[in-house]
Amino acid sequence: MKIKRTLSGTLAVTVVMSCGLTIPAVRAADDESTPSPIINVNFDDGGDSYTLHGGTITQGRSGNALQLDGSGQYADINGISDKLAEIDGDFTISVWFNPSEITTWSRVFDFGNGSSGTYMFLTPSSGANPRLAVTTSGNTAEQQV
Repeated sequence: MKIKRTLSGTLAVTVVMSCGLTIPAVRAADDESTPSPIINVNFDDGGDSYTLHGGTITQGRSGNALQLDGSGQYADINGISDKLAEIDGDFTISVWFNPSEITTWSRVFDFGNGSSGTYMFLTPSSGANPRLAVTTSGNTAEQQV
């Protein structure tokens, strides 16, 4: 499934995000066999790659981390819509996180435009289990892992 250009990116978790968010999907120009990240948010750049909506930057496992308290705080990843639109094949999302508490429906990542549109999210708890969901047609057409 191709991720559509209408996606926006949000990190919203009740945890400390350490090492940030990396989506390696585009190959390096000089070596066709070596994947290279198209997005790498490590919270060490002083806010150039993200916009905070609450939360604080703190010492993480490797460099800086984003600490959120679970009360609606999140970070927007700048330019992620255009970067996700470049993906036309397989991709990987890699996130280090250290939950101090896991609340139902808190998100590790959430890319999308609401529950009736196109989205992809990962929650450590959807009530009883973790849930990764992807859809281009709302929550009744989700593909779940």
